Amino acid sequence: MLHHRRLALREASRKSQPQSSPGHSFTRSSSGEERSSSASWRIGPPLLAALVAVQLVTARGHPAVEARAAGVGTAAAVFLLRRSLILALATAALVTALLRLA
Repeated sequence: MLHHRRLALREASRKSQPQSSPGHSFTRSSSGEERSSSASWRIGPPLLAALVAVQLVTARGHPAVEARAAGVGTAAAVFLLRRSLILALATAALVTALLRLA
């Protein structure tokens, strides 16, 4: 009868240090593909920040500071003071909306 079979269970280790096996170890090869991937990870965030900055201070291809800039500035200040992303986003939306209504 199959439902009466007992399964062999491994006991969990109680050691505080993690155990590493050869199959779980991380090795990095020196191929060119990984180098280019690593370079894209280094250039990606600054490139994204530059694109956001350009979109923030231009309107229809011309330099313009709008309500978006005030919202982003407010969000940055709130995030630095409170370390709350949700509060920063809510504040940015509120400030931007109020400035667009005015």
